[in-house]
Formats: sequence, structure tokens, C-alpha cells
Amino acid sequence: MTAPAPANPDFAARFPAAAAALPTGPLHTKLIRDAAGRAIDIDLGQGRLYTGDGSKIAADQVERFEARPLRFFLNDLAGANIGSAVSARLRDRLLGSLREMGITTLTDKPDYEGTFLVILGVGLGHHLAGLIETTKARHVLIVEPVAEFMAHAMETVDWPALFERAQARGLTLEVNLSATPEAIVDAVKALIGRVGEPFIDGAYVFLHYPSWALTETRDRLQLVVDQIFISKGFYEDELLMMTNAVGNMVHHDYRVIDAKPKLARKETAIIVGSGPSIDRSLDDLKRLQRDGIVFSAGTGLRVCLRNGIRPDFHCELENGEATFEVLSALAREFDLSGIKLIASMTVDPRVPALFAEKYFFFRDSVSSTRILAPPRHELRGAAPTCVNTAVRLAAALGFTELVLFGTDCGTKLGQAKHSKDSIYGTEQKFKAVDAKIQFNQTLPGNFGGAVETHWILSLCARMIGDAAAHLRLNVLNTADGARLHATTPRLSSTIRRLSHLADRSRLNADLARITTPSPRRLPGALAARRPARRGRGLLCRIADPGRRDDRRGWRPGQLLAALRTLHGDPGGQLCRHPQRGHRVHPLDAQDRHVLCSSNYRSGQAPAADRRLLRGVSGDRLLHARRHRRTSAPARGKPRRGGAADGGNARMTSLLGLSATQQKAQISAALDRTYLLIKAGVEARHQQQLATIQNRFNQSSALTTLQQDINRLSEVKSAADDAVSALKSAGETSQSVLLRLNEALAAAKNGNANGFDTAINRLNIAVGSRGAGLDELVGNVAAGQNGARSEFIDAGSSQILLSLRALGSRFALVEQGTGRQFEPNFIDQTLSVGDKRVAVADLSLISRDGDTLTFTDGTDTWTADFKSGGLPVGSAWTYGGLTGDGQAKAIEDITAAMKLVRKATDDLSNGGLQAEVGTSMLQSRLDAMGDEALRLNDAQFDEMSAAKAAATTRYEMTLRGLAFAAQAQREVIGAMIQPDPVSSKSVFSILGGS
Repeated sequence: MTAPAPANPDFAARFPAAAAALPTGPLHTKLIRDAAGRAIDIDLGQGRLYTGDGSKIAADQVERFEARPLRFFLNDLAGANIGSAVSARLRDRLLGSLREMGITTLTDKPDYEGTFLVILGVGLGHHLAGLIETTKARHVLIVEPVAEFMAHAMETVDWPALFERAQARGLTLEVNLSATPEAIVDAVKALIGRVGEPFIDGAYVFLHYPSWALTETRDRLQLVVDQIFISKGFYEDELLMMTNAVGNMVHHDYRVIDAKPKLARKETAIIVGSGPSIDRSLDDLKRLQRDGIVFSAGTGLRVCLRNGIRPDFHCELENGEATFEVLSALAREFDLSGIKLIASMTVDPRVPALFAEKYFFFRDSVSSTRILAPPRHELRGAAPTCVNTAVRLAAALGFTELVLFGTDCGTKLGQAKHSKDSIYGTEQKFKAVDAKIQFNQTLPGNFGGAVETHWILSLCARMIGDAAAHLRLNVLNTADGARLHATTPRLSSTIRRLSHLADRSRLNADLARITTPSPRRLPGALAARRPARRGRGLLCRIADPGRRDDRRGWRPGQLLAALRTLHGDPGGQLCRHPQRGHRVHPLDAQDRHVLCSSNYRSGQAPAADRRLLRGVSGDRLLHARRHRRTSAPARGKPRRGGAADGGNARMTSLLGLSATQQKAQISAALDRTYLLIKAGVEARHQQQLATIQNRFNQSSALTTLQQDINRLSEVKSAADDAVSALKSAGETSQSVLLRLNEALAAAKNGNANGFDTAINRLNIAVGSRGAGLDELVGNVAAGQNGARSEFIDAGSSQILLSLRALGSRFALVEQGTGRQFEPNFIDQTLSVGDKRVAVADLSLISRDGDTLTFTDGTDTWTADFKSGGLPVGSAWTYGGLTGDGQAKAIEDITAAMKLVRKATDDLSNGGLQAEVGTSMLQSRLDAMGDEALRLNDAQFDEMSAAKAAATTRYEMTLRGLAFAAQAQREVIGAMIQPDPVSSKSVFSILGGS
């Protein structure tokens, strides 16, 4: 093992994320240099990457690419809304303008040189400079899934010169070291999104070496190009959805499902679509429906009801009239009572009226959600079909165990596209619509084979897989349709029973707890836009004095306008809080008293306005500070109007004023005193609440418990990685077994070309990954970042041997010299020293056991065959599969299949042990989570009680303060009233009137 070279400083500065992903420990691979010291190849441990001069191979690749580049063009515009009325008018005008300019024909491909170049594979990087120098693209993404190769490229590539040349040509460079096709495709899409989606048409793709991750990425990029032009929506549709959403909010009583995390449920959610395979699974669905919670998706409701299956929930997504047309017909044919509707807020408002119990959600990426949805309510991944809605909403309600029926996302060649009981199978109108849809894409089948599909169903399949992976759902897919990522294919007949029986009464109780009821009016943000209710709309924004932005986000003029409107509209004193969903007083009793004071009504606007602001603004002390004295009295000297002189100075200042003026000054002074004291009491109350909160935060045992949960979660994450790696290796072993079966059939038929094709496909699937197999075993044994997973013991040494047995790389060592002949499956050559011979030119002279004598027609060699993996070589090592060579090939293939079956068993056993370990870890996490919930509830109750006591004391103080203020006002009133003896008021006597 060798130590990696440090990242180039320029490279690290430009691409810090990629630099951080470079390996820091010893490398499993090493550079191979020629006599001049040039890096020409990479030793993979059991073979080489190039098996020759990598710089020459790279130069040849660049030359061929320049002559005949691989480009991706848009093939499918079905989802781009080019058939809409608006698009048709624009298209006709554009074509008319072109005809006026004399242009009568258009090409089906762009005539510009392309915007993007995706380089799949770096290796030694000898091809990078040539591509940067000659590419016509403007934006270049460099991808390398094997981080060790990029570590070697730190030594072999002149990165500063590469960056300088790219800058001189006006190119932007990005580097991505993702190891999976999914992550690489995501990086490509992110680049497209930043630059501009229309420019993806005609993108260049350069494949440097054929690893599985890179070839899979290349194959997926065409789908990316087709899907990138899918319409994101249009104005008329957004307007319809906004209209529907407001209509549903106004006319229906409903509950809302938000996007906040929920506690996991133990029951299983059964998702029912209307794909053709469900017709063969109805008996199993009927058998399982009592044990699980059934979600019908869109047209799947008709399939359920026609076969005696009553779903618990029905899910709808689309906003068109067709949804109401189909469901209203079903309501006339069947009883929909007891079925709960889960629908997007944007469905036709007539649809919810068909169901007694309604649950709405806010779908992502639509205008109505942006305008109307409260925070943390936008549910992502609920489109493009109702099946996606059902999967995503089941997860939003806490279901993690799902079984899919009729989620085909396509059709097998020559078979039906939908269930016989769906509207597409029985209604002529919908049959005609369905006949126009072109199934022009292909996806791998769930149980093998291929499935035809179109862009919507293809996107549906992808979104289901993304949801299952991202939300960590355990999904069994019984549909004989497209294979869905992160789901497990399972025949419905093999599902004997579900793990936990459904408790519907508890589910109903939980629904009332985890969903929120509908408000009785529109949110305040909409009410604020109604001119007739402007004051109330503004107050809805300032109704919560606990929110900092509510107290300081409005200018005084806006506050006064709102308060004056409120004062003139008694009905407006109660307003709707836009987010809490209940009615609140915008002002407390004391503030309303200030608003209704005689001074405000008397028309003294400036003083009244100041009093209003002091009464309701969160910055009361700032306003009240204007009325304080600017200098403090001298030490020992009593304040004017204080106890030392009995207030004579203050009273003296009233002499000579009229009774009305005296009343105004005394009333204003009392108001100022009251508001200052009230502000101080409120500030003290807030400090008390903060002190209580801090005391519980500091003394809580939740912090330590959460740290323990986090540490165990890291171990669980490592265990999950181990399980995933073992499953991937198990799938690889199945693929190897399939290729060996193909090779065995070819050997029995004497088909040398078929034999070599099968062996090469085997090597591309496994052999090109080199040291990655060792890394996989390291993940199984050591866990993440070298920390051993205590519950994972998958027999790592045996698995290592089994994995290494999956490749068919072999070595031929020349007798006498010990020189090794290196086979290269990329270009099908055999090299020894500086000589490189095409495998097709080799012929076997004789073979004695593992000793081979062969020739290329010019030279003759005798070598010993040494297997680097499976004991299988190319067809020429078996004499072209003739005579004894054919028998030897059959013998070796049979022995290889025995080894692979043993490897498959080892991997399966290791995976089982790893899954048991993860189950134990999950059980511990569940127990710790329950303990955390109990502890949190207990501490929350205790803290709430302490806060409630402080609030009670605060309210009692305010009531006492209000009583004192009222008593003062009564004293003033008594002073105003004329004395029955003298017929003069106190003010009249003091004023001398």
C-alpha cells in the first residue's frame, strides 16, 4: 500500500468538497511508471486499469471522440405542453415569422456546438488536457467514482495549467467524486439547473473507462435529457389550482396533514394502484386488507370497490374535472361512507363533498402552496401520480412499512396497460385518451425482463424509489411492472401475513392528534388584501405580541391606521390569528381601556396617538422615555411633587389652568405612570419565564440522552451501510452467476464469441471495480470511519474470499522469464513487456493442465495460467472451444459456478447476520426514543406548571394595577364633580374659576 499524494493547492481551493473526499489513508492501488518515470497505468492489485500506456490510450480516445462524439439529444417532448392552446399560438407565430424570413425547414437537432461536456472517469487524467483544449462545450463536469484514481491524478495532472487553459477558453469546470450513478446524475442535473435547462440538448458525454457506475450513468443521461423539458406548470393551471384551493378552504370542514416528522407506526400501509398486474393479485389483496391500512390511489379506488375491497383512505392529486366525473360516478354506484379522502388542496372543490371525512395537504412547487401554506406544511414528492401521493402521504402519517399493489409504472410488451376494472379498461372515453399516450421508454422489470413506459410513469417510478430511499421506508413491491429503486420485489402470494395488525381505532385517535383542523376563515395574509377589512387584516399581522417581527415590523403610522380602524369597528376587536388557527384579542383589557379613554375621543390626536403607541407597541419604554425628566435631582434633594413637599409643587403647576386643562394634565400623568409600571411588570414577567426555561434546559437529562442516541445512530448508520453493501454484493453475485450460465451455454454450443462476450460482461460488472471489493469488506467489518460496529459480525474474512472469487481476471506467467502477460478486457488485448497482441489473433497450440503454449502467428509463448479470481479464461485459452478445450471450458465454468454459489450463500448469511444486528440496534434506538419522549413530556409538564404559576402572578399584578388605575380615575371623577355645599369642584377651586 502507498500513501496518497496531497491534494494540489489550486485544486483544493477551487473544489474543496472534492478535495475533502480524497482518501487520506494508504491506497490499495499504485501508480505504474515507465523507464522515464511517466505514470502510464494503475495497478489494481489483480490487474491494471489500462494494461498499456495510459497516455497513448487517452490520446486515442480523445482523437476518436473529436471525430465522432457521443451526444444526447431531446427525443420526447410529450411533457413539454407543446400541444396546449397557448403553446400552439406561440408555435404558429414563430413558424410564421420564420417563413417570412425565408426559412421553410428546421433541423431535428440543434446546430450550435453544445453547452455541456460530462467527462465520465479520470483515471490518470491524461485525456483531460486534450478535451479542455478542443471541446466546443462551455461547461465541463469531471466525474470520478473511484476516489483513489483522483488521488493518483493529483500527481499526474498539471492542474494549474488545466485551470489556466480552461479560463482562457471561457470554460467553467466542476469536479464530482460521487460513487453511485444516482449521485452522479444528480450532479449533472444540478449543473443543468444552474446554467439553463434548454441548453442540455446536444450535450457531450465522454466515457474514459467502462466501470459499472460510469456506464450506468451514461445510460441514464438520455432519460435526464428527456425529463428536463417536462413542463413545470403554466399560468392557467396555477390559476385553477389557486381557485380550487381557496374554494376548498372556504366551503369544507377538513383537517390538514403537515410535513412535520411523525412517530413511526407499526402497522403496514397497503398502496393500491390500477396497474395491470393487480388483476392477478386481488385474492392476496383481499386476504391482507384486514391486517393493513389500505390506501387507494386515483383510479385504484374503482378497482378496489369493484372487487369488494374498501380502502381506509383514498388519495387524489389532480385538479381537473375528470377526477370529479369519475368519483361522482363511483359514488352513485358504491357507498363511499367510511372512506377518508386525502387530497391535494388544489383538487376540484366538488370532489371533497363526496366524502364525509376529508384530509388535505399542500403539494410542492405550486403557487397556492407558496401563498396559503403555513410553515412546514409543504409535502415534497407527492407527484406526479396518485400512487406517489399515496406513498408520500402514508409516510407523512408515520407509516414506514409499505406493500405496493398495482404500481406497475408501465406494461410488459404486448400486455394491457391498466387493470381491467379501471376506467381505462372499461370506459370508452378514457380508452381513447389512453390510446394516444406513447410508451416510448424502457425500464427494467421488477421480476426481470423489461417494461415499456412513458415519461409520467417513468418519473412516477423514480419518485417512489427516491421517497423510499430518502424516508428510509421498507417497501415490498408486488407489482409485475417496473423495478423501483430502494424497494424489494416480492410476490404477493409469499406475503403470508403482515408484521402488525392494524388498529383502526387508535389510528383514528392519532389522526385527530397529528393533523390540524381547518380554520373558519382564510388566513390573515389573504384577509389583509381585502379593502373592506383592511384594519383587521393588518391586525392579524400584529396580533401576536410574542413575535419580535410582529412588534417591530410595522411603522407607527401603520399601527395607528390599523388601531383607528379597529376602534371604529367593534366587531374587529376579535381577529383571526393567521397561523395558530384560533381567535385572539389583539389588545388586552388595559390597552383597550386606553384606546377608549375620553382623551382619545375628545379629538386630541397627537397625545392620543402617543398613548395608543405606548399602549400596544412592543417598544413601550422607548415611547414613554420622552416623558421622563432629562436630569436626576441632586442627592438628598426631594423631587418636585414628591413626598417631601406633599406634592405642592405639582399642584402649584396646575394653578391658573382651567378645570378641563387640569383634568387633561392629571389624566395624562396617571396614564404615563400606569403604562410605565405595566411595562416594567411585563418585562419582569418575561425575565421570569426565561429564567424558568434556562433552569430546565441546564438541568435536563435530555441533553445526555440525546448524545447517547446520536452516538448509537451513527453506529446504526454504519450498520445500514454494511447491510446495503452486502445486498449489493449479493446482487452482483447473482449477476455473475447469470453470466456464467451464458458462458456455459456458449461453451456447450462451441460458440467462442458468445463465450467471450459473457466473460467480458462479467468482468465489466465486477472486475473493473478492483480494490473496491476490499473496501466493501472493510465497511462490513469496521463500520463507518474505522469505528467497528459492535453488532455486525458478518464473517468478513470468508466474505472477502467470496468477493474476490467473483472476478474472472487471470494471469499468464511466461515460463523461464517469469514475465506476466496482462489481459485487458477493455480493448481485448494481451500484453507482455512492450508487445501488445489482440486476443483475436491468438491461437492455442497445446494445453497441459494450466500450462499453455500459444502463438499470434509470429511469436510463440509458453506460460502458466494463474487465476486472479474465477478459474476461467478467454475462449482462445480453451482452443477456441474445440475438442478437449471445450470439455475443459465446461469443467472450469462448472467449477466457477460452484464457487459463486458458495459466495452467494456466504453473502446471504453475512447479510442476514448484519440485518439481525441492525434490528438489535433499532430496538435499542426505539427504547431510547421512548425514554426520551417520556422524559420530555414529564419535564415539559413541570416547566409548564412553573410558567403557569409565574403567569398567574403576573396576571394578578396586572389586575391589581388596573384596579389602582381605575381607583385613581374615580378620585379624579370625584374631584371633577361639584361639591353639594359650595357647588364647586376641586379643580374649580384650584383653578380659581
